[in-house]
Amino acid sequence: MRRSIAIATGLLAAALVTQAQAGPVYQCKNEAGKTVFQDMPCDGGLPPEGFADAKLSSDSLQGSWLITQVGGLSADEMGVGEDVWEFNGNQWTVISSGHRLSPDPFTVEGDVIDLGYSKIRVLEFTGYSMKVNTSGLVQTLEKRH
Repeated sequence: MRRSIAIATGLLAAALVTQAQAGPVYQCKNEAGKTVFQDMPCDGGLPPEGFADAKLSSDSLQGSWLITQVGGLSADEMGVGEDVWEFNGNQWTVISSGHRLSPDPFTVEGDVIDLGYSKIRVLEFTGYSMKVNTSGLVQTLEKRH
C-alpha cells in the first residue's frame, strides 16, 4: 500500500513540476548555514578522487543516495521530508520521510537500473551524483558519505 502511495505521489509530482535542466546538482551549506543547491561542487573544486571516471554498476551504486531534486524543484522547495535510495548488495530500498519501504532486488544493464517491475533510466552518473528518469519524473540524487 505504501509503495502505491509513493508511486501515486511521484506521478502527481511529475504532473506538477517541470523537467530539471541538465547537469549535476550539489547540496551545500551557505555562509548562514542554510541548505543551497548549486551546479558546482560545494568547495568549488573538482569531483572527489576516483569519481571523475565512474561507471554505473551495481558496485558503484552501493550505499545511500539522497534525493536532492524532483523535477525542477529541490526537496526544500517541495516541503517534503528526506527521501533516500539505499543500495545494499542486490537490494534497492526507498526510505521516504523516515519510512523504509520493502527492499526490491535490482540489476544494472547499461544505463538502466532494472527492478523487474520497473526500469529506472540513469541519465547522468558521476559516482557521487546521478540524475535518473523514473517513469517520466527526473530526479537528482547525491551519494552520502
